[in-house]
Amino acid sequence: MSRGRSLRRLWRSPYVVAAAVLLFASGLAGGGATLASFAAETQNNTSTFAGGWIGAATGPFTVTPTGYNATLGWTPATHGLDGQQLYGLDNGASATCPASGYTSLATMASATTNGYTDSSTSLDNPRSKVNGHYVCYRMTSTRSGSSWTASASFPATILGLVPTGISYSPTGSLANGSVITITYNQNVSLSSTSLTVCVSNNSQPIVILGNGSCTPTIGSFTGGTDTSRSITCGSSTAGVVGGTSLQVTLNGCGNGRSHTANMSGGPVTYTGVGSVVTSSVGAAVQCTTSLCTPQMTSW
Repeated sequence: MSRGRSLRRLWRSPYVVAAAVLLFASGLAGGGATLASFAAETQNNTSTFAGGWIGAATGPFTVTPTGYNATLGWTPATHGLDGQQLYGLDNGASATCPASGYTSLATMASATTNGYTDSSTSLDNPRSKVNGHYVCYRMTSTRSGSSWTASASFPATILGLVPTGISYSPTGSLANGSVITITYNQNVSLSSTSLTVCVSNNSQPIVILGNGSCTPTIGSFTGGTDTSRSITCGSSTAGVVGGTSLQVTLNGCGNGRSHTANMSGGPVTYTGVGSVVTSSVGAAVQCTTSLCTPQMTSW
């Protein structure tokens, strides 16, 4: 049998045909690799971007309250994007950010932008309505002419002027020289440094930071008891320490017989009021939602 005729019979063999199909499908035959690459790039045929993928922004993700606004920081992605879009959601009292329901807030200046201050009224109008609410932010990497995106989330953050902690010293009593400290989430300013501190032994709130009529102008404390007698500290003073702390020093305490209120029990809750204390930037007033009432265990 001639060599040519043998080869023709070999190529007609079903086993050879099957092997050739497998080689072609796996890309091992000549040109197969090119075909496989083309198929992968065109799977998402609704997109004009066939460069592989778009990267999402990475951390650290920071949200810094500034008045009622939020200053954001992040690390932009470096692959596939040519733009960035900021989305947000007022999440009320919940620190758990949902997967959907976000509103478009702003288009970043470029794909390399890594900081932005959100002052929009798209979530709350006026902006002050955000005071004491958790806000969720999301940064989305985009590409022009493409439906491909990649998103990353910021931690839920309470915006506005938030009292975050309270304390006093020395413990066990309030008298001349006692110091009450209230700490906030951002720097604060005072419109007045003079105030009256009223301590009650028969009603709540038990301590009022206010005016001569014992009406709160800064805030009040509820909880615990004054086991001695009510006192009024009419020449008390307030000052800012370390930018974020308000310190009230009691002075002029007395009711004609006693200058000391013996304090005990708790928990003790602080509630802010008025506009004597505001944020240094943006003049936000103290929030009063359930997220804005710090406690200490006892007097």
